[in-house]
Amino acid sequence: MNRASFCIFFKKATGKTFINYLNEYRIDLACQLLKDSKNSIADICSETGFNDMPYFNRIFKRLKKVSPTEYKRSATITRSA
Repeated sequence: MNRASFCIFFKKATGKTFINYLNEYRIDLACQLLKDSKNSIADICSETGFNDMPYFNRIFKRLKKVSPTEYKRSATITRSA
């Protein structure tokens, strides 16, 4: 299957573009890591497949409505309470 066919098939099957689906998956994984690990945000960015920290921050904030730092801080507060 060529790239264009795959993209059309994927969007029909999921209602999302492949890149949007992949970014959502990676950000969900990043959320788990932010809650459960003591790794830095830069490490989590890299672990989840993002090579560019500003892009990771922008996508994270767009999907979760808070920055990764704010998310990690609230997850830490919730976990220790």
